[in-house]
Amino acid sequence: MRYLWLALLIIMFRVTCVTVDDVDLAEHNRVVCEDGRVAFEQMIWYDFRGCEYVVVDWRLVNSATNFYVLPEHRTCPWRYRLWFFDDGRLRLVRAKQWRNSWTTDDPEINQRETYPQESRRKLTQ
Repeated sequence: MRYLWLALLIIMFRVTCVTVDDVDLAEHNRVVCEDGRVAFEQMIWYDFRGCEYVVVDWRLVNSATNFYVLPEHRTCPWRYRLWFFDDGRLRLVRAKQWRNSWTTDDPEINQRETYPQESRRKLTQ
């Protein structure tokens, strides 16, 4: 029953290919204003390098973006699958860890000082 919605999406949109990526950490981040309102939401994907998590890629979460997070209970209880449509293609991002966060600053922008966007590994194009 859990994967019924995914099967319906694949049939409805005639998806023939799923783009798959693996990351170490997936984060659903909400950046909040001083008054506590959510300014925006984003998904950030990280790889673990050396002794810290480094941003791989990110996407804004809006009403047109549907992210479905499912833990892999049967195979690996510590892994998560994140399904979503991106540029008309179905994506699966598998993460070893999942984190929800509420911050007053943007962690992805903060890492641009140390790791510029040009040097990042992106999700598969």
